[in-house]
Amino acid sequence: MTYQPINYQSIIKKFKTLNLIYGLLHFVSVIILLILKYTENNGFMLPIMVNIGKYPKADCQNDCFISYISKQIFEVDLIQILAVFQFISCLAHIYAYFFYDTNMLNNEDNYIRWIEYSISSALMIVVIAGVLGINNLYSLIMLGTLMWAINVLALVQSWMPKDQYSIGVYLPSFIAWFLYFIIWLVLFMSFHNTLQENPQTPNFVIAIIIIMFLLFSSFGLVHLSYLTSHISFIQSEKLYINLSLFSKLILVWILFFSSASA
Repeated sequence: MTYQPINYQSIIKKFKTLNLIYGLLHFVSVIILLILKYTENNGFMLPIMVNIGKYPKADCQNDCFISYISKQIFEVDLIQILAVFQFISCLAHIYAYFFYDTNMLNNEDNYIRWIEYSISSALMIVVIAGVLGINNLYSLIMLGTLMWAINVLALVQSWMPKDQYSIGVYLPSFIAWFLYFIIWLVLFMSFHNTLQENPQTPNFVIAIIIIMFLLFSSFGLVHLSYLTSHISFIQSEKLYINLSLFSKLILVWILFFSSASA
């Protein structure tokens, strides 16, 4: 059997073409999103709240407990955040079109991906949290920061040697997956409380939450498959490029129609 060397130039050309097309599709989706928002007056304003502690007086005799009041400090338009999320993905694809080269394939290192994901996924998890009823400023900051940290850990993992099998080498991934499940545990707990207060919630809403979890998790599964050598770096890049379009588009438009009908 004759060994066929990998034609990196051909692969890079295909990746560049895909990135350019997908970047333009993301841009078109942003335009459509904003047109629908402003022509149909669609929007979902999320009130951002903070809890303010009220301490008992020093000489209190009864009910000497700390009480809390919720105060709205501002509102954010989740549709606008979705547009920003997609625009960041658009810029990442366009950047890849101009700067993707053989060094990335040879070194198996596309650090730009994790930088983009750390920003876009943090925004997306904030949107999902808002749709699920989490609107406390500090909770949103923590959820967004955890998602940012997960992608930074994935970046660190990409610099680790793959030919060494030890806990230390894969520690960034262990920590990242732990943080990831903590995030979704909080989101599902919030959604469970929503269901308790609204027992007539349609089944399709529950299905949407599950779909969002699966789509969000698909990126981590690709990374895990690459780390365990079930797929090559080139295969993982192809999957990431396709997921970056289809998975993100589905997420954005599911959240758009969910928030527009809220």
